Amino acid sequence: MDETRIEHQPNGGRDRRPGISGIAVELPVFRVDLGRFCTWTGADQAKTRAVVGDSFRLAGPDENAYTLAAGAVLRLLDAFDVDPSDVGMLVLATESSEDNAAGAVIVRGLVDEALEMAGRPPLARDCEVPEIKHACLAGVYGIEQAVRFVATDGRGRVAIVVASDLAVYARGSSGEPTQGAGAVAMLVESEARLLGVDLDKARGSSWYRGVDFRKPMARWFDPAYLERIGAGQDVPVFNGRYSTACYSEAVAAALEAFCDGNGDGCDPWRILDAYDRFYFHRPYAHMPVQGLAFAMTYVAARAGGRPAWWRKAAEAAKVSYEDVEACARRPVPRHRDVGPQTVDQPFHPMVDAVAKALRRQPEFAAWVRDKMALGEASMRNFGNLYAASLPACLGAGLDAAATGGVSVDGERWLAVGYGSGDAAEIVPLAVAPGATQRATAIRLGDVLARSRDLGKDEYAALHAKRWEPWALKSRPRAWFVARRGRTGEGAFVDVGIPYFEFHEAPRRPSSRPR
Repeated sequence: MDETRIEHQPNGGRDRRPGISGIAVELPVFRVDLGRFCTWTGADQAKTRAVVGDSFRLAGPDENAYTLAAGAVLRLLDAFDVDPSDVGMLVLATESSEDNAAGAVIVRGLVDEALEMAGRPPLARDCEVPEIKHACLAGVYGIEQAVRFVATDGRGRVAIVVASDLAVYARGSSGEPTQGAGAVAMLVESEARLLGVDLDKARGSSWYRGVDFRKPMARWFDPAYLERIGAGQDVPVFNGRYSTACYSEAVAAALEAFCDGNGDGCDPWRILDAYDRFYFHRPYAHMPVQGLAFAMTYVAARAGGRPAWWRKAAEAAKVSYEDVEACARRPVPRHRDVGPQTVDQPFHPMVDAVAKALRRQPEFAAWVRDKMALGEASMRNFGNLYAASLPACLGAGLDAAATGGVSVDGERWLAVGYGSGDAAEIVPLAVAPGATQRATAIRLGDVLARSRDLGKDEYAALHAKRWEPWALKSRPRAWFVARRGRTGEGAFVDVGIPYFEFHEAPRRPSSRPR
């Protein structure tokens, strides 16, 4: 066994879970400060910052999910000194893919070309290149697939999962302040050196939602829709209040399965308190807290255990225990039952009322702050990264520990993922020995600092995907979309296919100790 292979057996080969051994974040350079955004739109600045966050990123007109993903992968290979020939699987998790036939292989092509220019070997020729699509949950599904790979037929090799998305909403919509763009690449090994993934205890839920957050292809063939939205923007079809209810209920169903599989489901607070930190998918800053309170209330009510915290919240909400429990056991509406008259109706209104009262309890608020605080400052500046959101939060937590002198080695974390419309996953994570020191390579502060704040007119131009000269001069990375094919007939056809070029040649990174 050569020296490289030995390095993939950390701590002398002692037994560890498979999982994540490296994280790299790639963000567009263009930033929109939400305080300035509120002055442009007339929105309440204090409320927007409290509910949504501090800023979000917007991709340039020549950037897409592939360029961001390739940037994250090369950053990962560099920061964690990964031998490209060891990579047996490259997973792309995205809902922003521009091609319905190819995905991860496009990222592979960009990465290979950059490696060649830097004098390095390409990714292994037999590297698998699957793409996973399931809204914001794709990143978690990608991690799970990679963990299974390195634990089974991929033994002795490593996998890379790169989650990359562009979250764009129509101007004036409720989703506009929750936009974002970015990619997160994760190194997955059979013996995790950052976060071990415990798939044995992971649990999930799924339910078809119909008119929640969707991106149906047929919308691009509707002239009235195109006239209203504008061509060239991959904006979703969504119903805001319904989407919030879907998030809360899906996480609650996953938590119920998690509690039933990992202890006494009557008191989710007690079960969750065994974990040191929580990291949730974050469409906006307040959603994890709102979703957690609902999920805990829902699980306790359905179990009928009535722990003290639940009774206190129910009494504050001025509802009877029996009514809340009956409400929690009410069937979830099927997609055929959701229409214009019912889309804004909550699934479980009494559970909502108790969850709201729970959020107002000082002890609950303090508990949540303690569990969710690490990395929060960075997370407030991501915006919604869709599939990359939860992976980015994990990276932010590890980076904050490394830069803030907080040792998290040996801690137990809980990752809660959600894919709009249909599914949620709860995955226990174990912080590996030495992870705090290893996380210094994430260098998230450098990525966040590399930014160009947009003015009102600049934001409007980028949102409309206009090829402004100033935007093209601000390229932060090597790859960009130089043009798209326009030949639609004859012996050679390339209509719509992107052609990429390099702004500057990648340099061979200096060797780093593993």
